[in-house]
Amino acid sequence: MEFRDLLKFEIDRLGLTQREAAEFLDVSLTTIEKWLSGKRKPSARTARSVLDDLKKEGYN
Repeated sequence: MEFRDLLKFEIDRLGLTQREAAEFLDVSLTTIEKWLSGKRKPSARTARSVLDDLKKEGYN
C-alpha cells in the first residue's frame, strides 16, 4: 500500500475530517490534501511518524 492509502485508511478509521487530521498532525490542510491526492509524499521518517501518531490516537 502507498502512503496515501494508509493515511486515508487511518483518517477514515478515526472518523476525522481532513481538517481535523491536519490539526491533529500539526500540518496544513493543503499538505493533507496533497498527500491524499498523491501530489506530494512525505519523507520516509515523516510518513512513519504520521502513521504512528494516527495509530496511537486510535488506542486512546
